Amino acid sequence: MKVIFVNNSIVPYRHEFFRFLYKNYKENLKGSKVLYLTKNETIRDWVVDSDDIENFPTKVLPSLYQGRNKASTTSDFILNYGYFKDISEGDLLFTLGYSYTTYLFMALFARLKNKKTICFCEISYQDKKRGFIKERLKFFLLSRLYNHFAVPGQKAMDYLLSMGIKKDRITLVGNSAPFRYDCKNQRNKNETNKENINILFVGRLAEEKNILFALDSLENIKDIELNITLVGSGPLQLSVEERSINSKHKYTIVPFCDRELLPEIYCKNDILLLPSYSESWGLVVNEAIQFGLAILASENVGCTVELVKDNGKVFDPSLPFDFINKLNQIVKNLDEYKERSLDLHKINDVENNAKRIMKCLQKLKE
Repeated sequence: MKVIFVNNSIVPYRHEFFRFLYKNYKENLKGSKVLYLTKNETIRDWVVDSDDIENFPTKVLPSLYQGRNKASTTSDFILNYGYFKDISEGDLLFTLGYSYTTYLFMALFARLKNKKTICFCEISYQDKKRGFIKERLKFFLLSRLYNHFAVPGQKAMDYLLSMGIKKDRITLVGNSAPFRYDCKNQRNKNETNKENINILFVGRLAEEKNILFALDSLENIKDIELNITLVGSGPLQLSVEERSINSKHKYTIVPFCDRELLPEIYCKNDILLLPSYSESWGLVVNEAIQFGLAILASENVGCTVELVKDNGKVFDPSLPFDFINKLNQIVKNLDEYKERSLDLHKINDVENNAKRIMKCLQKLKE
C-alpha cells in the first residue's frame, strides 16, 4: 500500500510519528512517502533534519510562495508545486489537515487520477467560526475532494457531522506526540508537596492561548506557593515577563527548548496548564500525560473528551473563579490525578494511534 502522507512542515512530533509508523509497518507501507510543504514556517522555531528518518522517503516540496497568513496566528500561506508524480505513483493521499491551499490542489489532482483521498481533521466547534456561506463552501469542497476523514477525537467528529459529512466517512484514530527516545518510566517520583505546586505551560505566548488570563488568575491563589514554568515565546512575551516580575509566585521562563529536552521539564512539574480560547486538539496534553502530570485545560481544548477525564479538570476560559476552583480541586487529590494520567496514556499512546490509522488506511484501500 503506497500512501502519500502530506504535512505542512517538519514538526518534531509528526516526524517522530512517521518514524514510528514506518518502523512498525514497513512492509504494509512499502513505497510510501512523506511530503512536506516546507521545512519550517515563519512562526515556528522547529529544528529537525528532514533526512533523519530511517528508510522512509521524505521530500520537501518546492514552493511558489510562502509568507505569513494574515488570517491565522499559527500558520503561513504556502503554495507548492512538484507533487504530481508522487501522487500518481501512490495508492492513497493522506493530508494532515486541509487549511493549506496546496492540500486542496493535491486532493483535486488525486481524485482526477482516481486515487483515494483521506484528510486528518482536528477542527472543532471551538475553533474560529465562519459565516454560513463559507461553511457551506467548505463542506462542498471537502465532501468532494476527500473520500474519507480521520479525526483525533469526538469534538472533531461532531464538527464534521454538523457540516453534513456522513458518519460512515469518518474514523476516530486518536492523536499522539511521540518523542525520539523512549520515555517510558520517566516521571516525577517525588512525593507531592501540596503547599508547593509546580505548574507548567508549553506553547506560544499568544492571544489564542489565553495565557494572560491564566497568569492573572493564579495571583488569586492563596495558601499555595506556585512554581510556574513557561516554555515558549510569542507576541505576548513582554507582557508575560512583566507579570512574572511582579508576581508573588516563582517563575521560570524558557523562550526556546529543543523538544527532546522537554521530558526533563515535564518530569519536574505536577500540573499542565492549557487555558486556550481556541485549540483544535492540544498535543501538549498527549505529552504531559505520559509523564504523569495532572491536566487543567480550557473547555475549548479539542482533546478534553479523550484526555481530560479523572486525571484533571476542565474550566470555562472566561471565568477566573472557575479556573481557581478547578485548580484547587486538583491540588487536593494531586497524586491520584497524576497516577490516572499515566493510566490514560496507556490507551492513547503512539502505538494505539498508529494501529487505528493503519486500520483506517487498509479499509479505504479495499
